[in-house]
Amino acid sequence: MIVVQTTFPEGPLANSTAETLIREKLAACVQISAPITSVYEWDGKIRHSNEVQLNIKTSSIKLKALEKKLHELHPYEVPEFVIIHNCSTSQNYEQWVDSVL
Repeated sequence: MIVVQTTFPEGPLANSTAETLIREKLAACVQISAPITSVYEWDGKIRHSNEVQLNIKTSSIKLKALEKKLHELHPYEVPEFVIIHNCSTSQNYEQWVDSVL
């Protein structure tokens, strides 16, 4: 199992993206966090944005297709796409992820 992290602006787009990823079998589960504030540099300026973070549970065989779909749906020019490999999970949870993908 792999976890991918990304952020979205607050609002309905995060929910609709999560549902698309589940419906298209690119993710077994997508968790959307409470609003967070991201601080970063863009175009030479320090920016502050209210966002939500998505934690996407997927498998290595779905990773490239997930990345492609996320870039299609994402409003940012350069969306965050952080891949967390080698996740330790219970055997039952990993079996469930595999069964729904």
